[in-house]
Amino acid sequence: MANQRPRASIHATPQTTFAYLQAKENTRDKWGKDKYAVKNQETGHHYDISRKHLNFIVTSDGIKPMTELTAKELHDRYHRRLDELGYKPSESKKAIPQNTYIDWVFGGDHNVMTRLAFGNQQVSYDLKSDNSHIQRMEAIENFAKAVYAFSCKMFGMENVLGVEAHLGETTPHINVNTIPDAMRKTKGRASYIYVNKEGEEITSAQYRNLSKEKRKEYSKTKEIGRTSWPVVSYSGLVGEDQPERSNYLREFHTLFHEQVGRQFGLARGNYRETLPEEEQKKVRHKSSIELEQETRERLENSEKEFREVQMNIVARKDEERKRSKQINYLRDEHKRMARVFDNDIRQTAEREYSHIRGKYYKMLHESSQPLFDNLSREQKNELYNSGFYNLIEGGDKIVNCAFLLSMNIVKEAINYSETHGGGGGGSSLSDWGRKMDDDDERWWRRCIRQASSMMKPRLRRGIGR
Repeated sequence: MANQRPRASIHATPQTTFAYLQAKENTRDKWGKDKYAVKNQETGHHYDISRKHLNFIVTSDGIKPMTELTAKELHDRYHRRLDELGYKPSESKKAIPQNTYIDWVFGGDHNVMTRLAFGNQQVSYDLKSDNSHIQRMEAIENFAKAVYAFSCKMFGMENVLGVEAHLGETTPHINVNTIPDAMRKTKGRASYIYVNKEGEEITSAQYRNLSKEKRKEYSKTKEIGRTSWPVVSYSGLVGEDQPERSNYLREFHTLFHEQVGRQFGLARGNYRETLPEEEQKKVRHKSSIELEQETRERLENSEKEFREVQMNIVARKDEERKRSKQINYLRDEHKRMARVFDNDIRQTAEREYSHIRGKYYKMLHESSQPLFDNLSREQKNELYNSGFYNLIEGGDKIVNCAFLLSMNIVKEAINYSETHGGGGGGSSLSDWGRKMDDDDERWWRRCIRQASSMMKPRLRRGIGR
């Protein structure tokens, strides 16, 4: 929105005199730590001693350190100029003292002015902080020189007592100390030159001494101007009444915008007359102290919000660190559980293999029970059919195959049996798996019997005579 554009600010404070104490404040002459502390106790003041080195003055010779202008020199300039203008303070107590001094403050939007003065450097507005490392930017010097040139043009160089740039307060600004003057003409009627047809010229005094008939021979040609000279006159500079002064300040703002403000990114303020009537009642020119106080309050609020944002960021970072720790913990726990799971599988496999092997030898013992020392052919065939020979001859292979079946690794069990001389499982393994009613004992026996069958050669050979 247009109202949010950064704008220039100009404040004029007319005074009947220019006090020495004010000259000391303008120049910060002999201001030490104690003086800064005392001044900061006053309402609306914010003087940062750690930025004192950034202050400077502008002269016809350019930029100079503020230490080169003393309060005494500035104050003496004021009195010398009053003497040159022939000003004599009235000794009459009834006389209304006139304004002999105007303190002008040129500045603008806080963000624009701080950028001109400090660039991207971060300045702390806490008076307990140290800003001694801050360096002055060339942009603020160019702004101050433009203000100086504008002031000399508007008031006359001889009436500009001093130009001081203050960069140690809330918002950088330029103070211009001036004496108001105006041209005064001699009193009395104006004098003219009269000429007749022959080209003879006479003065007004000679013209008045002529008869009425003779005067008809002459005509007025030009005015002889009254003499004039500069005098101290506030009303002569800014206007006799309030309408004239308002008009002067309006034109002054416009000229400043055209010649200075817009070159540095500062817009001109809106005319008060263009606002709605209810808004006009609210609008008034505020003093520099009021504006300083308002700016500082905005900065304090901004810094408070900034600190809250920083605290939120810190809190979020702490939360992120906690979550990161939790994630790392869960990853470590996952790895640990994976190792445990691997160990469990290994232990289960070892236990299963042990049970299969034990059951195998138990079955081997059981299968040998019907045997006798002297066996007939029929008995030998019976022994073969009972699986005894298979258990004896291919014991380790049967155990390995049975183990694979017990772990439900059916495809590997078939491959194992076929590559170790067996005939494989055939269709009997199409629905292989542990039954709901299989306890461990029954399950292990099923696995061994199936493995024994799978490990039989494809072409079974009978027992020789």
